[in-house]
Amino acid sequence: MSDRLLTAATVLFLLGTLGLYGYSLEVKPLKLGSGGVGSYVYLEGMVRQVRKGWGAEIRAEVMPDGVTGEAAAPVWLIADDALPDMGPVKSALLTGACVRAEGVLSEYRGVREIRLADAGDLSIQATSSLKVVWDKAALLNNTSVALRGVAYYKHVSGGYLTIKLVDPEAPGCVLDCSSSDYRLSEENPRWENGTQVTVMGKLRYRGDPPTPRLYISGGVGGVAVAG
Repeated sequence: MSDRLLTAATVLFLLGTLGLYGYSLEVKPLKLGSGGVGSYVYLEGMVRQVRKGWGAEIRAEVMPDGVTGEAAAPVWLIADDALPDMGPVKSALLTGACVRAEGVLSEYRGVREIRLADAGDLSIQATSSLKVVWDKAALLNNTSVALRGVAYYKHVSGGYLTIKLVDPEAPGCVLDCSSSDYRLSEENPRWENGTQVTVMGKLRYRGDPPTPRLYISGGVGGVAVAG
C-alpha cells in the first residue's frame, strides 16, 4: 500500500472511531414512564403550579401528556436562576404553558422531580394565556400559580394592592389580583398601568359561576415587570 493510501486509510479509521465515540456520548432521553428514578427522561405537558424554591429556584409542576397510570402523576421541574441563560427559562414557566423538558428523574418524599441542568433542557410548545384560569377552573382552584398580563388598573392604599390584569391575546379575560402586604416604596423598578407584569400567588374561585381571584404572595416580590 502506498504512503498516500495508508494515510487516507488511517484518517478514515480515526474519523470513524471519533464518530462512534461521539455517538456513544449522546444520551437520548427515554419517554417518561419508560424509565424509573435515575433515568434520563423527557416529558411533555402543561404547567399547573409555579412556586419559588430555595434561593433563586423556581419550581413548576407539570401535568404529563401521553402517559397513563403512575407515570401520569405530576412532575416538578426545578429551574435555578444561577445557571447560565436560565433567566428566560424561569420567566417562561407560567401556569398554562405547555412545555417539553428533559433531565434525570429523581424523587423526594414521594414527589417526582427533574432538575434542569441547562436552559436547552426546556422548550415552550405553547405559551401561557390568562384564558387558562377560565378554561381550567377545576384544575387550578386553590393552586400556586404564575401568570402574566398587562395591568390596566392599579391602586395601592395602606399597603393593600389591587390590580386588574388583561391578556391582549384573549379579549375579555380579566383577572383581579390583590396583596395585603405591598410596600410601594420597595417597587424596583416602579411600574404603572399599561405595564406587562408577572404575578405569583394563590388562585381561588368564588361564586356561581366560579370567578377567579389571585392573592399575590410575597408583597412586592410577588409582582415582577415582565422582560
